[in-house]
Amino acid sequence: MDENPDEQELFELLDALCDERLDASQGERLQQLLKDNNEAQQTYFDFLDTHLALRRLARTRDAENRLPFDFDAPDRERPDPRRPRRLRPFRIPWAVLGAAAAVLVAVTIAIAMRTGRSPVGRGAGAAGVGVTKRGSIGDATPRLTQSAGAKFFGGRSLPNGARLPFGEEYALTEGLLEIEFAQGATAIIRAPAVFEVADRARLLMKIGRCSVHAPEGAQGFCVETPVAEVIDLGTRFSVDVSDTGEAEVQVVDGLAEVYPGGPPHKRSLPVRLATWQAQKYALDRELTADVIAFDASKYTAQLPDRIVTYTASERDGGGAETLLSVSVQRGGTLHTYPTQDLIGIDLIHYKVEPRESIATGLNEADPEQGDPSSRRRLELLDRDAKLTTGVINPGRSTVPLARDPVMGDPEDPRLPNTPGFAVRFHEPVINSAGPDVVLFDVQLIIHREQGDPFHVSPLHFAPGLRTHTILDYDIDLLSPEARTLASIRVSQFKTAIRSLSELVSGTHNSGRQTSVRTKALAVGIDLSDLGYKPGAAAEGLFFQAMPTERYPAAVIDPVFIAGLPPVGQPIARAAAR
Repeated sequence: MDENPDEQELFELLDALCDERLDASQGERLQQLLKDNNEAQQTYFDFLDTHLALRRLARTRDAENRLPFDFDAPDRERPDPRRPRRLRPFRIPWAVLGAAAAVLVAVTIAIAMRTGRSPVGRGAGAAGVGVTKRGSIGDATPRLTQSAGAKFFGGRSLPNGARLPFGEEYALTEGLLEIEFAQGATAIIRAPAVFEVADRARLLMKIGRCSVHAPEGAQGFCVETPVAEVIDLGTRFSVDVSDTGEAEVQVVDGLAEVYPGGPPHKRSLPVRLATWQAQKYALDRELTADVIAFDASKYTAQLPDRIVTYTASERDGGGAETLLSVSVQRGGTLHTYPTQDLIGIDLIHYKVEPRESIATGLNEADPEQGDPSSRRRLELLDRDAKLTTGVINPGRSTVPLARDPVMGDPEDPRLPNTPGFAVRFHEPVINSAGPDVVLFDVQLIIHREQGDPFHVSPLHFAPGLRTHTILDYDIDLLSPEARTLASIRVSQFKTAIRSLSELVSGTHNSGRQTSVRTKALAVGIDLSDLGYKPGAAAEGLFFQAMPTERYPAAVIDPVFIAGLPPVGQPIARAAAR
């Protein structure tokens, strides 16, 4: 270990982190060492496990021979949770604790220098995110009901409905997920977090925040932390565990019973927290329980509105081809729309910047160049529900639009068209709860995992309206819901395209099949993000690709765009396409 300066520095920084001595510059250096380094990241998790294990060792000493609190309230059975309580210090000799630390750290170093380790837990499970330590039987195991941008250590993800075996450790690095337990309790976990499903009614939070809802019949559900155990008595509460093991408990509604010190000290008298009460539990040389201000923002009631999943037909030979339906959470409620119930579009503008030598489009029609003026022969964005046809590589801009785009056809050289593309809805799209428009994008698996960023603007700016920039997709390359597409033919035009008529009539080659696997990504667009008021209508939208410093050549490849019906109104329309 001493032969590698980076490894030595990593352990010094981790030691400072656990001792709460880490300053801002050291924090940045620690992030640099952990970034894109699987071995360093696993060492980080192992080190924290070691640190928390030492704290647990301190708590188990003489557990039966001490009182957990210096109570001065007359009612010992139900102490006032609003009054700070301070536990008596533990009497473990620090020389003994230091020796134990040396042994455990040595073990951690040995583990960190091994090869072929699991990227998340203490082994490699089927999903690549942990290993089952204890058996799990049938429906007793909790399941992942839904997720929003959830990524585990190593970039892996789990599909909705996946069972979470007891005793498996998960490191959630991005997004949120919701877990449903056997008796109906649900827990929403927010990244970054390290957690474990201990049994059918127990969640072990090692690091991170969870929000729990335990309805009637689920009382007794438990969240265990390094310093406290929280038992539900029919409530909604949140638990937030810091990197160094401190835990904040916030009760949003109902009652929760907290056992400071956690297992194995359940014989200690619990503290009951009621609605809008909160306490922080910490362990240094002694365990403390301090009243803190209630913070409702710590509780996550539901996952964000978004595109949840979609279905598509399969082409003979394999691969998704035609969109059949899309499921969208809007205002916390899941809606599934067949494509014929969506609001269709007309493509009304398309331009690539003059500096581009070519424009590209997806062409699955007759590959012959004859009759290049046939719009159907080109199969543009607005003539079908296929995920394998569209117009790709539209114009881009680093600066969001702040005024109406220029969309002359043909282009007036004195007033150049605005790079990008525009669509007009077959009927106005009403701003309702959650996403109002869905966009599907084709993405090569070697490109940006989160999807290519883009700007979306109103066709006509008015007071309060603005451009909204989308950086990440609801369903990205790593989402289990992203379907692998059937083969795609890419055609190139002879010249840069400046208007829609040039796109339709421009001469293009016969095209070539993509040689790299592609997936269909999806993102919902909320008109509220563009400044539309609730109930306001949008006749169309303007889109521009947005290059970034890291991805200067990133360009969106839209293959399907549609409006969603207003929430709460009956759907009665003909096929959108």
